[in-house]
Amino acid sequence: MAAASARAYKEVTASDPNTDAGALVFLTGNQVIVAFRGSRNAQDFLVDAEAEQNPIVVSDGRAAKVHHGFLSDYESIAEQIAKQVFDLLELHPEAQL
Repeated sequence: MAAASARAYKEVTASDPNTDAGALVFLTGNQVIVAFRGSRNAQDFLVDAEAEQNPIVVSDGRAAKVHHGFLSDYESIAEQIAKQVFDLLELHPEAQL
């Protein structure tokens, strides 16, 4: 997974110029990988510094908490990521997340 994260610094397939969020969605072997780029500039560090935990509900209905800065970045590119994941799964129905 570290290699995927490092790769996300060099190329992204989902991004938002307002939040500078970036993620890379790709297929490797039989797995769809979503790798998020970490902080790379002052704007990223400011968003990441928002360490407050936000409550969320995960897909199976359980409650969880997520870092506010990450959630903000994720929400800004979530639709792009979902489309890319679904497109890959449609092309490769045997693939797993």
